[in-house]
Amino acid sequence: EAIHYHLLDTFNINPQDTTQWTATAKIIRKLRTDGNIVGGNDALITQQIADLFTKMGCVRQQKTVNGQRVRGWVGVWPR
Repeated sequence: EAIHYHLLDTFNINPQDTTQWTATAKIIRKLRTDGNIVGGNDALITQQIADLFTKMGCVRQQKTVNGQRVRGWVGVWPR
């Protein structure tokens, strides 16, 4: 899918680098800001992100950011 290409092009993905973590919302926002996603349903986009990152061996993890629980991915960070 096209979103997979944009994810690979826009983000570094290394499941072994556990020092890196990026919130799913930030990933979607970056793709939208760069014009790689226009419209669409965030839940569907989140599922497409999960499909790719899971296949690549990344782990979904929740962290507390500014007092709120935020979902994101270990081993993923913007280029």
